[in-house]
Amino acid sequence: MRGFVERNKRLIFGMLALVALLAGGLLAARASGEFQLKDILPFDAQYVWMMKQTRSILETYHVNDDEQKSGEELFYGAMKGMVAAWGDPYSRFVDPDELKQEEIDIEGEYGGLGIYIGSRDGKILVISPIEGTPAHEVGLEPMDEIVKVNDEVVLGWNINDVVKMLRGEPGTNVTVWVRREGHDELLRFGITRGAH
Repeated sequence: MRGFVERNKRLIFGMLALVALLAGGLLAARASGEFQLKDILPFDAQYVWMMKQTRSILETYHVNDDEQKSGEELFYGAMKGMVAAWGDPYSRFVDPDELKQEEIDIEGEYGGLGIYIGSRDGKILVISPIEGTPAHEVGLEPMDEIVKVNDEVVLGWNINDVVKMLRGEPGTNVTVWVRREGHDELLRFGITRGAH
């Protein structure tokens, strides 16, 4: 141990000096009233503590040890939960992988229908068809509830899974069944995917 300390004296001294400097800065800021931990935490300290305890319990008692989640996955899951808790059907959190997929959607590397869709109360709803696109031309309207895509009933599905079913190669066909207010029966729309 003494040999290690002798060889790394500068490194150890530098680390101790850095820790002392940081601690001194925090204490000085706290004493001057400029810094309070509650001001930088996203939640009350008790909630942060509960999140830490929950993670600890899950890691300790999780049945399948092969499926440990990374801190990043847990963070993104917490962010999704926080955004969902607001209850706004038009707001959602997307992690970087999902964002990359949505950028592909926007940049046009697939054939699409030209609609914005959202999820509300477990329903997949058309928010708005984009003017001049296949969805607009066949007559899809805002607040149409997408019930079926081709032969698959999509009630209760995740919105991302429905989007994957709707897109495909440009020029290919997809059948979308919607429930529309004022109509007793489902409306059927045969749509040819356009290049976006």
